[in-house]
Amino acid sequence: MEKRIVVKVSVGDETRRQKALEAVSKLKGIRYMRIDVQMGILVVRGGFDPVCVTKVLKKLCGGAAIDSLKEVPPPSPSPIDNMRLIVVRVMVGDETKRQKVLEAVAKLKGIMGVYIMAEKGTLTIGGVGVDPVCVIMKLRKVCEGATIDSVKDPPKKPAEEKDKDPTISDVPCCLSHYWPGYYGPIPPPYPLCYEEYNPNTCVIV
Repeated sequence: MEKRIVVKVSVGDETRRQKALEAVSKLKGIRYMRIDVQMGILVVRGGFDPVCVTKVLKKLCGGAAIDSLKEVPPPSPSPIDNMRLIVVRVMVGDETKRQKVLEAVAKLKGIMGVYIMAEKGTLTIGGVGVDPVCVIMKLRKVCEGATIDSVKDPPKKPAEEKDKDPTISDVPCCLSHYWPGYYGPIPPPYPLCYEEYNPNTCVIV
């Protein structure tokens, strides 16, 4: 079992969001971090002290309050979703190296969530517009041998079909001179046969 804490915190811009993740990543026992700017919450999981988490965030953001705190089993698979996921193979044998890895990733732009599984040697990173190359270059400075395992973008939502206007015809405007129900040009009219009128002629009936 591990602790799961949800903290109400205001992180309006990218700079403050990076600082909040970086500050929490320095704490011992952190296994998972995810920040939601719209809801104004930071979710943290692992074997940490909840008081230390709120204390660090209060110094940084001016105000932080615990919304919920409970013990939960380790998540499997990664609880990060609805964003680009980058899975990195990295060896983090001890707590010190794990802190350095989380701190290095938290400094990158666009990071919204980080989930590390030391027993499997994987680091899952979620964010918006995160460059996998930048992630690897940053990690290799603190941990040699980091390699990209997979990169997965969130599934695109299907476009909603708008209700069709019954007054609009399927026949293009260029075919408007065609007969209804007949997709072809109107045939030419039949030729008319008539005698030329001559007023000087006398007709006896």
